[in-house]
Amino acid sequence: MKKFITGTIAFLLSVIVTLLITSIFLPNNYNAILVNVFSDIYDYSTADSKDLIIQNFENNCNGIQSKNINEQLNQFKDICNDKEKQASLKANCAKEESGENSEFCKILNSNQFDDECDKLSNEKISDKINSLNKISRVCKSYNDKKLNKKEFYLEMIGTLPTHDEKGDEIAKIINGIKQSIIYQVFSIILLILLLFLINLKSLDIFLKKFFSILLKSGIFLLLPFMIYYIYVLANPIDDMPLNELIAPNSADAGIPQKILFSLAPIVFKNLMPAALAYTGAFFMVVGICGIIILKIKKH
Repeated sequence: MKKFITGTIAFLLSVIVTLLITSIFLPNNYNAILVNVFSDIYDYSTADSKDLIIQNFENNCNGIQSKNINEQLNQFKDICNDKEKQASLKANCAKEESGENSEFCKILNSNQFDDECDKLSNEKISDKINSLNKISRVCKSYNDKKLNKKEFYLEMIGTLPTHDEKGDEIAKIINGIKQSIIYQVFSIILLILLLFLINLKSLDIFLKKFFSILLKSGIFLLLPFMIYYIYVLANPIDDMPLNELIAPNSADAGIPQKILFSLAPIVFKNLMPAALAYTGAFFMVVGICGIIILKIKKH
């Protein structure tokens, strides 16, 4: 019975120590994780894909910088709220097949116009202006040659809205894990004390279990990295699926299964820092050395 209880406590300690180390090294900032993931996506993408997304962002810059943002938004909002003005503009568009307003006419006669009006009605005009001003500053820095293409791409990604429900849920999970660190530390101290009291008359058994805990924790920490490297070796990251993800045309298509296979190792690499692997290796070395020293001492 004593052996079973000791083994159970040792296993629980191994799991909690693994969780503790993972919680400590887990990145704090969800948005920073996203930026690093998009940075890797850019690096793995084809040259044509990079040119396509940069061109798309450059077009956005041209549209924003051509007019006063505040005036432009207020004009658009007036059109959204005035059905007679919409009808008049559509009639004018029907007469004009080409010209400086042809692009606006395409938007006006498409579902995109209604979608943009809905977004504008659900969002404070000041927030929208601030968002567009931020994009405008990025565009100016790029046009002034202060940003290279990758920096421009990452800065533009950073201007995208991040208050989506899934993002909030992931951020809450990360914060919850971080806040649980104190409870994990408290649990480890209690279990170590309990393990020590159970083996009070046999210090060698306690030390053997202690080094065994370090060894198992090291294995648990290294195991995901071993799986990651085996997966990448067996399934090298394919830049074509990433090309579809980064391209603007794929934005409404969702994320196909083949893209997920390429995204998974990229997300893992940015979510699980190398320091975890180094800590795992350190725990394994200390655990193995400790067990060997105890066996030598015993003999």
